[in-house]
Amino acid sequence: MDLTRLILTALAVGENAIVYNFIQRLIKSKCICSEDWRREAITLMTLFNFVTIMIGIFQSTPPPSSYVFIIGMYSLVYFSIVLSYTHGLWSSKCECSEGLDRTWIYLTRVIDLTIFAMLVILVLLLK
Repeated sequence: MDLTRLILTALAVGENAIVYNFIQRLIKSKCICSEDWRREAITLMTLFNFVTIMIGIFQSTPPPSSYVFIIGMYSLVYFSIVLSYTHGLWSSKCECSEGLDRTWIYLTRVIDLTIFAMLVILVLLLK
């Protein structure tokens, strides 16, 4: 594994750990204003993310383009769900969700979706 891939993998694990710990904090504190179908979806999707990251670590060859496309579309859905969930907590002034983790998750998802949208536009323009 080269250094760039190692750094990107570590960032992905770190970001998913922050999201997972945030959701678990809300569940443990019995935060009523955080109860939403997206909370459970984010929990399951984040666990799936850890599995796909581990699979990626042990892959020696690049994955097929169909796999990359499916994971890209899945990531778009995941980022959108996390962004809408954290935005909803923020806008409803959910006090038990307040914290640096919520702010970090929200801002990084905005950045992720912006970069993803720019890449899609770039690909469409280059065709």
